[in-house]
Formats: sequence, structure tokens, C-alpha cells
Amino acid sequence: METLDIKQFITFKTDNETLELDKNIFNLFKSLFSGIDKNKKNKKFVKKVNTNILKNQTVQNNKDIISNKINLILNKLSESNIDNLIIEFIQNINQIDHDTFNEIQKTFYLKIVSEINFVKIYIKFLKIIGYLYNKVQGYQLSYFYSIVESKFKSDYIQQFIIPSNLSHSIKNIITDQTHRINNLIIINNLIDNNMLSESIYDYCNNIIMNQEIYISDIYHWFNLKNRQLTKNEINNITIILGKNICSPRDVILLENLINKTNNTVSDSLSSNIQTIIPTSQNTCLIKSEAFNNQCINILEEYLIGNILDDIKYFIDTVCIDINTKNKFCEYLFQYYFITKPTNIENKDSTIVIFDLIKQIIKNQYLFKSNLSKGLLLFNNTWKTQCHNYTNSINKMKKLLLLLKNAGITKGIEFLLNQYKI
Repeated sequence: METLDIKQFITFKTDNETLELDKNIFNLFKSLFSGIDKNKKNKKFVKKVNTNILKNQTVQNNKDIISNKINLILNKLSESNIDNLIIEFIQNINQIDHDTFNEIQKTFYLKIVSEINFVKIYIKFLKIIGYLYNKVQGYQLSYFYSIVESKFKSDYIQQFIIPSNLSHSIKNIITDQTHRINNLIIINNLIDNNMLSESIYDYCNNIIMNQEIYISDIYHWFNLKNRQLTKNEINNITIILGKNICSPRDVILLENLINKTNNTVSDSLSSNIQTIIPTSQNTCLIKSEAFNNQCINILEEYLIGNILDDIKYFIDTVCIDINTKNKFCEYLFQYYFITKPTNIENKDSTIVIFDLIKQIIKNQYLFKSNLSKGLLLFNNTWKTQCHNYTNSINKMKKLLLLLKNAGITKGIEFLLNQYKI
């Protein structure tokens, strides 16, 4: 084959002999493409189909339908109707493909981590569902576990890379710090329900003890186990306290954790609160001593650290029913009246506690009924104990005015009338 020089080839562009096709070749092209009208304006273009499944609207709609069905069932869930809802779940969801089962697990996780008060019943329900789908379709709850694990590692291990198999919405939850403690609660409940091995405790202990991102989480993690610390754990916490990485709040929490193991309780406020409760209620006091001490500790911690999230966490995880919520409000009001106007880090402690009450009302951490009933419980001892309070009348008027402005009046109308609020 003859090699064509590039310079010569370029000259063909202006050469008259090469500007026009041979007539035979032209006629051939014309016969081949005679059906095409080059002057036609309404040309149709075939749009390239987007094959990304995450952007496929049909698939996404199906996912939304599944999530909605799951949430509707979980919203009705309680200990008394769990069997009926299992049947409803089977009837509404039935056999599904693996991707849909992953979507179900994702929905469960988002529901649990957002409504941690119901973690026990949600986990129990998930365990039954997981067992059924394992027996019928051979599915595992591995996706749920991977979400929990990824959240844990993302919180406490720097430079952790989130697995690519997790959806975009889950990645946002994993990197969000709002539900950090709730994820620890989920891990603890998974172990309690024998869905994870107890060896996970040792794995988590090691990571939480050796991280310096959230020191206070050491307290939250070990406090969840409701057991005494081992000597080795106490030694490790003592070493952490000896480092210059702890804030004053961290120091208080870790010291309280150690003191809890030694069964010591703060004497100052504990003695004051015990004097408020009549002798006739001593039996009730003994039964509620653990909760009493927890209330004392969290209020003392707040007085020093002013961390509102800790109060919310305490209400969400410890005050799990109406009675404990009401009782917490009673202790909160007692603390407000007992606290003397002393300065803590240039802040009047009385003002700090009053502001805490305002924040609890503003952020709706408790129902209005909890606060009004808590005040009624506190008022039961008012006649015998009011002389122990500083500026008791002024404090009561200020508290009642706050409650009235917040629309909390039901059941305490007689107090509002008595103090002319």
C-alpha cells in the first residue's frame, strides 16, 4: 500500500479534483439514504436512559411505600399487641427481595435511633422479624448490624471510611452526632437480646476507653451496663483523669462513675432532699433511692457544666414513664427551692436552675402535665418545708408566672389564685 504524505493529504482540501465526489459514488449514497429529509426541522432525539437505580423514581417510590408501611406498624407497637402486629407485618410486607429487606432494616434503624425511649420493644420486634425472614428466605440482619457498627466507628475512630453499601440517607445519620449516645443504647440492647455476642462489650470498651474525642461517652457507655466497674476499668479511668484532656464536666462524670461503683452518693443535696420528704414516705424513698440519686447527680452535673443535652438524654433514657417524669419534675422544683444564690463560675446557681426549667418547657422535653403534677407533688410538703427555703414566696411566684406564661395551668389553678398570679 502506498504511504500518503500528510502535507499532500492536506492539499486535497482545496484541490478541485477532490472537492466533489465521483457521480457513481454520489448516486450510491443517495440511494442508500434517500429516506432522510435534511430540511426536516422536527428531529427526534432519543434521550439516554439513566440506569442509576438510586434515581429511578419507581424504585424510590417502592422504597418509600415500604418505609411508610413499616413506620405505621411501629407507631402502633406495644407489649400487648406485638403478636397481632407481627401478623399484620407478614400480611402487608410478605416475601421480598434482598434490597427491600435492606430497606426494612434501614427503616428500623432510623426509627429506633430517633425514638430511643422505645428501643426495647423495637428491638424485640426486629428480632422476631429477622428470625422469620431468616427461616423463610434465608436473610440475615447483617445490614442493620453494619449500620450500627459504622455509626459507632464513625463516632470514635478517626479517619474511618463508611462502607459504600450504605445508602446516602444512612451515611448522613452515621456522620450526625445527635444520635451518638442513642447508638450506644442500641448496641447495649442488641447484646441484652442475644442478637450480638457479649464479646462486643470488650471490643467497644477498648475503643471508647482509648478515644479522646468524646470523653463523657465513657461515662454514658459504662452507665448503660448497670454494673460496677472492674478494677482494671477503674484504673484506666483514673489514668484518663490524670491526663490534661478532660474538661471540668468530663472530670465530674468520670468521678461519679467511679463513685457509683463504690456506692457513694453526694451528701450535700441528698441530705437536703431527704429532709423535704416526710417520714411517712420513707418506704417510698428507699424504693426510689436509685432514681433519687440519679436525679441528684444529673442536676449537680448541670449546675456545673450547663449541658442541656445531658438533661434531655436523662429524661429520654431514665424517665421512661409518666411517674418517673413527674417525679423528676418534683426533684427539679425541690432543687430550685433548695439551691441557694451562690456563685458557680460567675453564675448565680438559682438563676441557672430557673433557666433550666425554662429550657425544659421551651424545648418540650416534658409534657405540660408532667410539670404541673410535679409541682403538685412538691406542694404536698410545702407547709412543713417552706421555712427551709430562701426567698420561698418570691421563688414560688416567679415559678408560677413562668408556668402560666407557658400555658401550664391545669390542676394548679388554686396555686395561681393563692399567689395572685
